Amino acid sequence: MIVAKTQRRIGNGCVLAAGCVAGRPVVVAGDHDGAIRAWDLCTCQPLFPPAGAHDGPVLAVALANHHGRILAVTGGTDGSVRAWDVASGVPLDAPLTGPEGPVIAVAAGDLNDRLAVLAGDQEGRVWAWDLQTGGALRPATWCHRGWVNGVALGRVGLRRFAVSGGEDGTIVIDDLDDRRRRRPTLRGHAGWVNALAVGDIEGRPGVVSGGEDGTLRSWDLVSRRPLAEPIAARHGWIGAVCLGRLGGRTVAATGGEDGRLRVWDLESGMLHWESPTAYQGLIYSIGMVNTAPHAVAVYGGSDGFIWTLTIEPSD
Repeated sequence: MIVAKTQRRIGNGCVLAAGCVAGRPVVVAGDHDGAIRAWDLCTCQPLFPPAGAHDGPVLAVALANHHGRILAVTGGTDGSVRAWDVASGVPLDAPLTGPEGPVIAVAAGDLNDRLAVLAGDQEGRVWAWDLQTGGALRPATWCHRGWVNGVALGRVGLRRFAVSGGEDGTIVIDDLDDRRRRRPTLRGHAGWVNALAVGDIEGRPGVVSGGEDGTLRSWDLVSRRPLAEPIAARHGWIGAVCLGRLGGRTVAATGGEDGRLRVWDLESGMLHWESPTAYQGLIYSIGMVNTAPHAVAVYGGSDGFIWTLTIEPSD
């Protein structure tokens, strides 16, 4: 089981990503005002003043470690994707462009020594750029019917995969090294896929997804088969999901319509922890940073504030 230690409201924001900079846990958040903000999660102090990011609300944030440099990638209603140095808050070069409408989801990661940036739009397309050149890694790919609500980069050996989930209830796995452009599709959710995450799940490369149907599902990225039975997460619809490690095991944190944060053991389906009181709104975004022996969960949503919660295994 898990116990919660401290909960804090640290500042403004609706969507976020969490990670480590120089060994320190940090969170970067985007807000309705188009700005990004960042905090050190140990001190809850800002890393830099609010930085103007987009002409309109920020809808998505991702972090990537590129040769030891931590970068934030943001997408917004203005259709642009921007990258930032998290240590300084300085933007990198010009925005990445292409989508004609809101960018709903972003992801970033190393691809053959390049930093690849992914974005999903409301037309069902997944875009991919080389951040260093600003050029497209390939033409935009039609992956879904309707909105692309989540994108992630996964790795199996030397191969990299773009994983996306959308309004049509599917999860598409696109091998970025496969010139034949085969795109296996995972089906299981009844309704929209609202959130997904990619990572190591007890030694296997996996995908977790949360949807409009209120289920949390996990899949093997190689075999494309479910790793466990779906978990009824009891949120109504799930709006956010992330993976983390706690007590030596992989856990998933979820949030959504009911405003509560829950932490699950993916293999057994056991509920480790549930917030005793509801967040004042809908949860749109969750991150988790491991700072052994505990972890820091960070979440934000419709009330426009970012909250942190320190959790650790119980004795």
